[in-house]
Amino acid sequence: ALVLDSSGSMGTISSGKSRNAWLEEASAALVNALPVGSTSVSVIDFDSDALLLQGLTPLSSGSAAVLSAITAIDASGGTNIGAGIDRASTELTGPNHTDGRTQMMVVVSDGVSSGNPVASATAALGLGIDAIHTVGIPGHDAVTMQNIATAGNGIYTNASDLTSLIDLFNGTAGNLVGIDYVDVTMNDGTFLSHIAIDGLGNFVLPDATLFFGANVFTAVAYDTLGNSATA
Repeated sequence: ALVLDSSGSMGTISSGKSRNAWLEEASAALVNALPVGSTSVSVIDFDSDALLLQGLTPLSSGSAAVLSAITAIDASGGTNIGAGIDRASTELTGPNHTDGRTQMMVVVSDGVSSGNPVASATAALGLGIDAIHTVGIPGHDAVTMQNIATAGNGIYTNASDLTSLIDLFNGTAGNLVGIDYVDVTMNDGTFLSHIAIDGLGNFVLPDATLFFGANVFTAVAYDTLGNSATA
């Protein structure tokens, strides 16, 4: 679920265009980089309240609708991040959810929130949401965005340079989940180093020939602090 700030301050001009325009381009870049066959996306905008612009939609059949919803985000009103998280929780856990898929949010804001968004993040995890990642763009409250990510089992990113926002979202210059790189050992023993990942850490392997019996693919992910995990 893309949970995107549509408050009045998003109309502020930064680096030649509005923050709203930067956010729309970056969000579209993220959607276009996600695995089409295994991802559904929802778009929520929030200002003083939250609005569901697009319910969870499989990219395999509805990517155009998702991208259209992103361009419908405006810039007016206050900043209630918690309302956006609450609306995203309802959608992610509702009838459009696909069993077995990871449920996560990407929350983007440039302001100081009303209400208690950290409580909303905590409640979301209680409902089964796996992670809430936050991205703060110029003007955001860093402590609040960090606390939302901590409560939501996610990663906080300070995107102070809007010109790099698109590359961050599509994974060509960092990513939103703190992964540095991924190595993979294929089922035939071939070792692949530094597999390309998108803005949410997804990666696609080259074609493989399957053999009779067990076919084991081993992935080792390294984060930006040097920690690793194997699956």
